[in-house]
Amino acid sequence: MYFTPETAEQARLGCIINHHAAMPQEVAVVLDIFALVVFGVLIVVVIWLVVILGPIPGNIAKKRGHPQADAIKALGWIGMITLGLAWPIALVWAYTRSGEQHADYLSERVATLEAELSAMKIQGGDA
Repeated sequence: MYFTPETAEQARLGCIINHHAAMPQEVAVVLDIFALVVFGVLIVVVIWLVVILGPIPGNIAKKRGHPQADAIKALGWIGMITLGLAWPIALVWAYTRSGEQHADYLSERVATLEAELSAMKIQGGDA
């Protein structure tokens, strides 16, 4: 890894080419170990983020009672494997309502509005 220069020109070029040549060997080893530790921590953080973020769309879909919750869960994990490309799609899909859910929601909303309207009529409101 290290060399013994024969001329001053080789020594000057060696310091430019070999970044360890200008520092003591002990410092270079410490910096190499520090770089490996930082790299290891980054790998652990990335794995932790994948494990935390991967199941979020599936959990949301399951909580909202989505009929395709299992497919959304699978797409969430596929999104993590593909470096996050499909993950936002799974997240949006988890928040959408299926046709049946949408019809139920609209029926409930109409019933609520009709009840409010009839209560206003009873109170003598302008409806």
